[in-house]
Amino acid sequence: MVIDSIIKFKKSCIYDLSPTVVKDVVTALMTRTNWHLLSSHQTRRLNGALNRMPVNFYDRVWTILERSKHGIIIADQFLPQQPTLSDMTRFELTFSYKIEAMLSRISHPEYRQLLVELLSIIATILERNPEIAFTQSRIDCDSLIKKGFAMFAAEEGIKDLNDLTPFYQLEGQALSTSTATFLTKAVVEFILAGRHFSQVINIFGEGTPEDRTLPSQIHRGKMPKILYTGRASSENKKRHIGGNHHQPHLHLPTPTTLGPPSGTITPGAVTPGPLTSNSASGNDESCRLQ
Repeated sequence: MVIDSIIKFKKSCIYDLSPTVVKDVVTALMTRTNWHLLSSHQTRRLNGALNRMPVNFYDRVWTILERSKHGIIIADQFLPQQPTLSDMTRFELTFSYKIEAMLSRISHPEYRQLLVELLSIIATILERNPEIAFTQSRIDCDSLIKKGFAMFAAEEGIKDLNDLTPFYQLEGQALSTSTATFLTKAVVEFILAGRHFSQVINIFGEGTPEDRTLPSQIHRGKMPKILYTGRASSENKKRHIGGNHHQPHLHLPTPTTLGPPSGTITPGAVTPGPLTSNSASGNDESCRLQ
């Protein structure tokens, strides 16, 4: 019935509609009963006009700001990292109102909704890739949207880069023809071009390169000098690759000459005496000659 009323008064202004029809229209919009009949452009326009936000949207914007050293630019408005993070908290309403105030200055509701989608994409990338941090430059959301639309225009042969209407009309179901696909491409290119990585990515796991033999070193003809063989011994022995095997010298007792049987004394021979131990020093003196 609501659709029939809208079609009947489609040439009229909303102020010309009866209060009952206005009430039905507002109810249909707020409950999203007939939104499947709208185009993607109309859906984005309504979402932007009603200021609909995804779940935990402001919390995710806080996550982006934590990883953006030089701040974020939203609709030509600069949001610095400091003192925003020090003066506010993640779940504080003041921060949510600040983001909402920045978005409310955008005159076109569909563009406002596109910014919300872009920030959600950036937050998803940061949540799944903890090694990424924007430390080299600011995040300019307007430039990223223009970059994504330029990629779409290049594929579709669109020459007018000032009219974003074809970009608003993209469906969100198919990955190859969705707005999120081109926005993600723009964000990834921005990350790779600016080398926004906060830590070195080690594809071989934990540990330093010196503690393991890297395949790259083998192919280049380079081998580390020392290769640790697992559990270390009490003397921290190491096995040298391509070198000599150094082993500690063993101190063996001096062999003694056994004399003839008892009762026979050979001139010049040494008679072994009883074994004694030096208890004071703690060292056994074996084969002590007297």
